Amino acid sequence: MRIQETESKKPVETTLTPAMSDLFLELLRHIGSGSAVTLVPIQEMLTTQQAADLLNVSRPYLIKLLKQEAMPHTPIGRHCRIQADDVFRYQAQRDGERSRTLDELISGDADLV
Repeated sequence: MRIQETESKKPVETTLTPAMSDLFLELLRHIGSGSAVTLVPIQEMLTTQQAADLLNVSRPYLIKLLKQEAMPHTPIGRHCRIQADDVFRYQAQRDGERSRTLDELISGDADLV
């Protein structure tokens, strides 16, 4: 892949691993289809609003989850910060539970047919 350095305007050769190439292509597909894309370093500490936005839930609902200790968080004064990695871990767990529940519902309906 050839890219241009912004400061010197000279082209630079960069070799991407297959995994990085796939990730980059997926990113470009999302951008090309008009989807909003956010890149978040996993070590980043997020505000409750940022975490709620990533999970596509309301901020009050996220705060309820934090009070139920659904994911680790760090209180800072009257506010909380959540590590992005913990948000992604919770999201994967939640999505897995949803998928299993859906599979159970589908298999239950198959018995009725």
